[in-house]
Amino acid sequence: MAEGHDRADRWLAQERPEPDLVVIGLPWAPESSGMAMAPLAIRDRLHRFSTYHSERGIDLGHLQVIDMGNWPVSRMDQGGVDRYLTDRVSEIPDARLRLFLGGDDAITSSLLSAFPTNATGLIRFSSSPPADPERLEGHETATVGIQGFTASAADHERAASIGATSMVNSQIAKEGMRMTVDRALGKLAMSKAIHVSVDIDALDVAFAPGAPGAMPGGLTVRELSDAVRRCGASRKVTSMDFVGVDASHDLADPTLDTMTHLLLSAVAGFAERTA
Repeated sequence: MAEGHDRADRWLAQERPEPDLVVIGLPWAPESSGMAMAPLAIRDRLHRFSTYHSERGIDLGHLQVIDMGNWPVSRMDQGGVDRYLTDRVSEIPDARLRLFLGGDDAITSSLLSAFPTNATGLIRFSSSPPADPERLEGHETATVGIQGFTASAADHERAASIGATSMVNSQIAKEGMRMTVDRALGKLAMSKAIHVSVDIDALDVAFAPGAPGAMPGGLTVRELSDAVRRCGASRKVTSMDFVGVDASHDLADPTLDTMTHLLLSAVAGFAERTA
């Protein structure tokens, strides 16, 4: 277990006036879901992690970060969330990467609608195509990690109707995650900026028992963490969200620990671009 100044919870607790990174909790979820608990629960798990990525030789400790806490969206309907985020995004400090902790995956489309430009592309890591593709129209979109038996043919057709690209797991197994992520970034080459949504249901259910959307046949933690790190390393990626954990159903917190690992992997990628 990490000790002393290199603990990830102490790193996040720093307050710096000119941050490289900003972290914001968006605890929105349907009333019946424990996903609203996830932003605080992820922060609580940071004490188990160090700031040093030993496989990459990267220490996150030098990065300046501000945690803006949780924004009060939990009791709003989606229209209310859209309006609230549109009003608040201008308050975010001028950081090179903004990290949003959800919450339900519907928060992704709310964020895109709130950003000041519609020239933001979207890479989704998810087991299924977007549930609300109409809300993503106008944004170049690629979904990585599509699994069998997670959505209907009509769902896939609706996603294709807005020009969204789907990258299925059998394809990823053939070409590898590195090539897959590079191809997804290439698909969005015309976008001025890229938002990345990391829905933990992209993982195999064995790795994410606290993710209601996780199914057999998903990605491994190593595959997804490598993909997230590669996205964090791209200078076009200006924001990311981490969604899909139901903290109330995560016995012994393995899914929360995995999501915390993914968050830190994204930051490690960002550190690589600043090295």
